[in-house]
Amino acid sequence: MPLIRFQTGDLSYIIDEPCVCKRTTPRLAPVIGRKNQMLKFKGTSLYPNAIISTLEGDDRFHNGYVEARKYPDGTDRVILYVSISDGTCMTDLSWIKERLQATLRVVPDVVMISREQADQKVYQSHKKRKRIIFFDLR
Repeated sequence: MPLIRFQTGDLSYIIDEPCVCKRTTPRLAPVIGRKNQMLKFKGTSLYPNAIISTLEGDDRFHNGYVEARKYPDGTDRVILYVSISDGTCMTDLSWIKERLQATLRVVPDVVMISREQADQKVYQSHKKRKRIIFFDLR
């Protein structure tokens, strides 16, 4: 039996559909995010994991992370730092913005960074944990 560890505030959902292995019992889906990580951005509630998940299915996307900052006037600012795969035009952000708009209905500020910068920030070597894709700097 697998060990399932959740914390208070973890968000997930139940999968009622039969599994590909033919089991019909309900299953617990992966954790979508944490309740305290939810961002209110331009009138829409969104989770940093949802932003990255939107891009992960595209071959042009290499890695990225999300930062939440606060403007001096008190409003939140969401910045998506993205690195793309080799051979993709680094100045063309239109496919990223279109994909985010279609899925999330809002588009955060998008900043292109190198693959090395993204990997260094997401996979921090001094921490023995999985990748970190959200930094709350508010």
